Amino acid sequence: MEMSKCVFLSDLHIENDGDIDKFLKFIKRSNADAIFLIGDIFEFLAYDNLECMKKYEEVIKELRDISLKGRRVVFVEGNHDFALNGRFVSGSKIEISHREYIFYLDGKKTVLVHGDVFFMNRVFRKILRSSITKKVVETIPDRVIMKFGFWFSSLGKNKRKIVKNEMVERQMKYLIEHYGDVEIFVSGHLHTPILKRIFSGNRYFLWVNPGGPDNICEYSNGEFSIKPY
Repeated sequence: MEMSKCVFLSDLHIENDGDIDKFLKFIKRSNADAIFLIGDIFEFLAYDNLECMKKYEEVIKELRDISLKGRRVVFVEGNHDFALNGRFVSGSKIEISHREYIFYLDGKKTVLVHGDVFFMNRVFRKILRSSITKKVVETIPDRVIMKFGFWFSSLGKNKRKIVKNEMVERQMKYLIEHYGDVEIFVSGHLHTPILKRIFSGNRYFLWVNPGGPDNICEYSNGEFSIKPY
């Protein structure tokens, strides 16, 4: 896929009106051909919850609108926004991935993955996304789910401020082991901007992490750069 310009965003954790306004202004002024959202864009949005959809109505509408106007919008789920399907993408051309998204960026094999799978208990992760859990959630009022979701999300806020070096190394190791033939990795979750070439297995690959919520990554004229959000 050839693109003159695209942007990558992750871990914005949009929660209040100020966050929503900032995101909308960014999208409206961006002239990118494609917008890649790599998880935890929202503080909590899961199971196509109607109350959450109402809260983020302006953001979702803007993403739908720009997708219909020919700009590519790809959403890779994170650990704060997951199990999204019909309601989220309804009437749009938004592409959604529940785990990873693989494509060719100017001829280079590229993988987008949020990164929570490297740290989160995998059994717990599967339970949250299972069809049984979704059916149970459907029996609970949307407002209750939303309140619980935001409360549960708030428990990890203090942990987001500090990213230990071993977490960075752990994510890098997982990427190398599971995507050996990929030339470009774009991940999130760490809240740490990363842009570096890594040598492994007699080859180089590029590792990019936008490092939200204060930064974004831009790809233009064949080059990546980290910029303020």
